[in-house]
Amino acid sequence: MNGFERRTQQKREAILAAAQELFMEQGISAVSVSEVAQHAGVSPVTIFKYFGDKMTLAREMVLAYIDATMGHYEDMLNRDIPFMEKMHLTMALKQQGISLFGGPQGDGVAWDDPVLRQMLKEVSTGRAVALYTKFIEDGKREGVIDPTIPNEAILDFFFMFVTLLDRPDFLQQNADYLMGLVKLSFYGLIGKANP
Repeated sequence: MNGFERRTQQKREAILAAAQELFMEQGISAVSVSEVAQHAGVSPVTIFKYFGDKMTLAREMVLAYIDATMGHYEDMLNRDIPFMEKMHLTMALKQQGISLFGGPQGDGVAWDDPVLRQMLKEVSTGRAVALYTKFIEDGKREGVIDPTIPNEAILDFFFMFVTLLDRPDFLQQNADYLMGLVKLSFYGLIGKANP
């Protein structure tokens, strides 16, 4: 990577980091491109040059956040720790995602965007399959998840919640509702949080 490409990449990363901080704090519709530019230390023209418009920036920011979160899941699943600790770490990551993107503070502008919703569904059912499969197998190996339930049935159970993304108001639900679904999807397999 030459100097120009490196500077371009650094600017893109600074813009995405600024957008993530501001969008998650205030919501996409409440933040202007000028505010993101100021926070990132670039001009608004630079943002339009790299991203085209605010919604494209928001999409890329959400995907970058999800990619980083998936990396955290992969690292956690590869650690040599008990399954229940992995379960609790997973719940903490889910709680963080809900507090950042869901609930009443979530921004309807983002979730009303059909392109973003489709991208979220694809990420949720693509890369996540391998992660969930490893998670399930770890749970079965430690005797926490019933080994007689086929992995495919458990995956279908997890991914039926992805269909809720089709509901326009889903991510506008309160955080307790969203976290309740997360708890149901994970702890429903073992019946309680602490077996």
